[in-house]
Amino acid sequence: MSSWRRVTAAVGLISLSACTSSPGHETADQSSASLSSETAVEVVRKDLAQFTDIDGNLELADSRTLIAADTGTIVSLPAEGSVVERGDTVYLISDEPDATEVAKAVSDIAAGESQLAKSQSDLAKAQRGADPGDRASAYAALVSARTKLDDLLEPPTRSELTASESKVASARKALDDLEAGASAADRAAAAQQVAQASATLVSADNATVTTWTSLLSAHAEYCDLTVVPLDVCGAGALPLTRFQLDQLNGAVGDALAAGDPDTIVAVTQKLISSQTASDNAIATKRSAEAGLASAEAAQANKVAPASDISLTKAQADLASAEASLDELLAGAEPRAIDEARASVESARAKLADVLDGSTSEELESAEASARSSGSPVALARVQYPELLDSATAPALLRH
Repeated sequence: MSSWRRVTAAVGLISLSACTSSPGHETADQSSASLSSETAVEVVRKDLAQFTDIDGNLELADSRTLIAADTGTIVSLPAEGSVVERGDTVYLISDEPDATEVAKAVSDIAAGESQLAKSQSDLAKAQRGADPGDRASAYAALVSARTKLDDLLEPPTRSELTASESKVASARKALDDLEAGASAADRAAAAQQVAQASATLVSADNATVTTWTSLLSAHAEYCDLTVVPLDVCGAGALPLTRFQLDQLNGAVGDALAAGDPDTIVAVTQKLISSQTASDNAIATKRSAEAGLASAEAAQANKVAPASDISLTKAQADLASAEASLDELLAGAEPRAIDEARASVESARAKLADVLDGSTSEELESAEASARSSGSPVALARVQYPELLDSATAPALLRH
């Protein structure tokens, strides 16, 4: 609902003009003194007028401030400098809530309802007591705190010490190897691996040549057949694709089922096997190339000195392993033990509270909190009654 307040003017425009005059005259003696003896002039008595021009606005001496009788938003004012006659509208006020008022009402009521919901939930929980989930969580917290305290109080086992000492020895050896560099035996072994990888690559390369030659021969024999199961005899037909090989295998099966001559079947199978052997030889060569590259990289690492980054990492690994061993040998610090014991006591107290349920004082406190949380919501609805009926208010205000 909205309403408008119209205020009309009760004063008019006043126009004034001002003038001043000052009398003056001349004496007969003065007049006669200024005239020659040969001229006669009649003396006349008159008023003299003097005018002054001034720029500015003519206003009333006393101004009056208009105070609106109602609250709201001013939606209409006359333009500055306009003339307001008696009965004209001076301003219009609308009491329709604006966006700021609506937002404040939404915020106030939403905050109050959120707090009310939390208080009601706390009250319900206090009335029904702890649920199984709360009890299980409290038990788990106590077990975890007790286990941590036991670990701190008990000395390290022989297996824990052995594992920690092994880590220290391994880290120290890695650092020593980096600082000393590769031995003559290590360099010789790396060179031997490179030689073996090179020989493997040569053998693989020879195999690719041999299998390709066999493939060319089998292909020529296949294309010399009077009737071929599949036309793969054009220029650039080799190597055959996997799809073509599958088609040839299917054609062999059809030929056997139809009782075609054994020569066609044998020649086709030879082409298929030759292409397969060539593909395998190429894959083996690629693997040999990768093996040679890896062996050469390993040889380079044996010959080159360790980098600063590698040395720094090895030193950090050794320091970390030694620190872990020292902690095991020294045992837990008194402060850590005290904190673990405090955690156990706290977990035990929380479990007791969960098992005992809420006391009468806690129930009364929860009920009081729920009652007090409802007051801000009710107050907000009383403060903003027009907003609750406004078309601009969201559904949150009207539920």
